Amino acid sequence: MSILGSTLAALALLAAGCANGEADAPLAMGALDVADSVPPAAASPSAQVGIVTDAGTFWFAPSRCMVGPDNDVVSYMISGAGSAPDGQPVFVELAGDDGSQTDGPDLRINVGVDRAFKPGDPQWIANDGMAHALGVAPATGQIDGQVVTLAGVVFSTDSSTRLTVEAPIRIDCSGG
Repeated sequence: MSILGSTLAALALLAAGCANGEADAPLAMGALDVADSVPPAAASPSAQVGIVTDAGTFWFAPSRCMVGPDNDVVSYMISGAGSAPDGQPVFVELAGDDGSQTDGPDLRINVGVDRAFKPGDPQWIANDGMAHALGVAPATGQIDGQVVTLAGVVFSTDSSTRLTVEAPIRIDCSGG
């Protein structure tokens, strides 16, 4: 199992005990305010994050927003429910780390569902394998403290259909 796989498994277990937050009205793209009383490792955001694509904006409110060290890298796991541009429910999952030389970020938008562990129809995926199949550069992730920024994201459902993200995705898990 890769470092990223081990990290994701550990973060998933840790995330099981995290509190869920309620989403307020959407703010500026990527803005995320987190309640001051919640530690950064299990932040409960009070705002939504926008993923601006060529098909419209997907909004989601992270109910898990974790950034932290794992061995020699800093990893992140972010997920939450939201809505597609057409109003359908979605569940968004983002995971990765800042030190992997072999694994880029893994992003998924599950359309038609509003919680984890339920595959969407369609399920938009952006990761190294999908980027290779599409012939595009993989997405990049940057971690600055508790802020995760993802750029160059291209989603697909079947290795040919594209959903291109038009602006960096920025999530602040700092709690302040």
